[in-house]
Parts: sequence; structure tokens; C-alpha cells
Amino acid sequence: MLPISARVCYTHLIMPPIPGHPRLAQDVAYVSGKPRIAGTKIGVDLIQRNIAAGMSKDMVLKVYPNLTHEDVDAALAYQDKVDRGA
Repeated sequence: MLPISARVCYTHLIMPPIPGHPRLAQDVAYVSGKPRIAGTKIGVDLIQRNIAAGMSKDMVLKVYPNLTHEDVDAALAYQDKVDRGA
């Protein structure tokens, strides 16, 4: 797996980062503009749905081994912000 700095540098070319969320990227030309973990095809909504269904963060990391704890935390923080309308 690439370190986050390399993933972010590469993905800036195809998926611009979400302001205030450097681990996440979004591009309307890529999968309908859904927010994703930078450098992956794993959507924030997928992580949130797995957690809501009762999956632990550790299990999410086992199922998606290219993610880090920080990636999962960033996805959940972003989703929480969206849900609160902030």
C-alpha cells in the first residue's frame, strides 16, 4: 500500500481532495461524485453502512486491508458532518 502522502499526490490528478478532509477525495466525473478514501475506490458511504450494520472498525480494516484506522476515522467524521448538515 502506498503511504498516504503518495496516495494523496497521485489522486490529486484524478480525484481532488475534499476541503478539510485530506484523506478523502471527490470528483463528479468519478462514480457520480461520491466521496471516497483518497487513492482507493472505497466510498465513505460503504464504510458508514458497514459500521451501521454492526461491523467494528477492526473488522472493516480486515475486510479492506488497504485502509488505515485514520482512513476509517476520516470517513466516519465526514459522514457525521454531512449528517449534521455542517
